[in-house]
Amino acid sequence: MVNGQSLIVNRQSSIVNGQSSIVADHTQMTHERVGFTIDLELLYDASFFLQPLAFSLFFFSSSFFPLLFSFF
Repeated sequence: MVNGQSLIVNRQSSIVNGQSSIVADHTQMTHERVGFTIDLELLYDASFFLQPLAFSLFFFSSSFFPLLFSFF
C-alpha cells in the first residue's frame, strides 16, 4: 500500500514538473515578445492622448499665426 501511494506521488510530481516546464517555456516566449507588445500598447494608448493634442495645436496654430503676422 505504501509502495502504491509513493508511485502515485511520483507520477503526480512528474506531471507537475512537466507542467512547470511548459509554463517556463511559455514565460520565456512571452518575455521574448513582451518588448514588441508593450511598444504597440503604449503607442496605441498614446495615440488617444496625442491625437486631440495635435488636432488642437493645428487649429490653434492655424488661427494664431495669421493673427500674429497681421501685427507686422
